[in-house]
Parts: sequence; structure tokens; C-alpha cells
Amino acid sequence: MKLQFIRGDSFEFGIPIQYDDGTVVKESDINTLIFTCRKTNDKTSPILIEKTKDKFKLEDNVYWLTIEPTDTETLDYGIYNFDVEVTLTDGYRKTFKSSFELTYECTMHGDGNG
Repeated sequence: MKLQFIRGDSFEFGIPIQYDDGTVVKESDINTLIFTCRKTNDKTSPILIEKTKDKFKLEDNVYWLTIEPTDTETLDYGIYNFDVEVTLTDGYRKTFKSSFELTYECTMHGDGNG
């Protein structure tokens, strides 16, 4: 999944969390669900955005997460790396890894002076 969105805007994306047979994992079976974003893949790179299970919503068999304007408005333009790690109550753990590109806006916060 390669994502692109504008710095300082709201952005929502979904992640299907399923067992190998395609069955959707129930919320009650999830122990932890964490979104972590860093500028680089290096674990010493500071965490810039982190969201936990309570920030995800399950809808149509997909776990949706919203990146808020305040999450990105002070970040530099460019590529950011993230992962979403899910740990089930039975100890099973799976990590989904991807990146997004943060791009510039033409209109500065809708003030008409862009």
C-alpha cells in the first residue's frame, strides 16, 4: 500500500486484519493494535505519530484509522515509514509495513491567500 496525502489534512485509510483463511479478526480477539510512524525505518528515528487500538474503528470488515491535521502539520514534506502491529489475545502477532508521501498544499488552510 503506497499512500499520498497533503500535510495538515485529515486522511483515513483502512487495513483488513484477517486470519490466513480470510476470516476477519474480531475486535475482542485483538490485544494490541498500534500504528507507528517514523521518518526512516531505523528504530532510533523518533516516533512522529503513534495511534493505539482505541483510535481504530471497525467498519465493513476493515480497521480504519484517521490521521488528523495536527498529526502532520509540522512535519516536513517527503516519505514517511509506518507499520501497524496487531497482537491477538492468543499471542499471534502480525505487522503490516508501508509508507506514505506527505505533499504540499496549494491553499493555505482555506484562507483564500494560498
